[in-house]
Amino acid sequence: MQDSSGVMGNQSQVSPPAVTIKEKTRVDRVHSYLGIVSTTIGICGAVGTGFVWLAANFYTGDVIIRPDKQVNMLAVKVFDARGQQATYYTNQIQLMPGRYHLEVSPDNGLSQHCDAVVKFRETTLLPVAVIAGAKADGQPSTDSLAGKTKPRRWWQFWRGKDDGSRL
Repeated sequence: MQDSSGVMGNQSQVSPPAVTIKEKTRVDRVHSYLGIVSTTIGICGAVGTGFVWLAANFYTGDVIIRPDKQVNMLAVKVFDARGQQATYYTNQIQLMPGRYHLEVSPDNGLSQHCDAVVKFRETTLLPVAVIAGAKADGQPSTDSLAGKTKPRRWWQFWRGKDDGSRL
């Protein structure tokens, strides 16, 4: 097919529009910087959390409390230098390295105080002497309270005047 110019098969060629490169505005630059900063903060937070978890779980030492007699229950209060307190009901404790003050109460008896220095990946043994026949806090035994009745107060109308048995 021929067009009006007499050239066969040549069609008019249309060139693609020129691509203009637009320079970034100030808002676009700030947006890209803030994206980088927020991503960096998130990564640093994740790394810090992992470090704290590793330190809390693996940067420890062992404390083993050995009573000289068999006990049914062992309560151990642990105090650190800052005054924080934790209570454990077992004879094997894992603590972070440092100096600790322990209050050991075997079978709810008299508590004994001792100091321990915990070192990284080492075991500290604490011998404890169990004192038999003594109750903590000077409380009388429950057998001696069984025969006594409690006095009636003005607001305890359901108790009897004499024996405290009226309901």
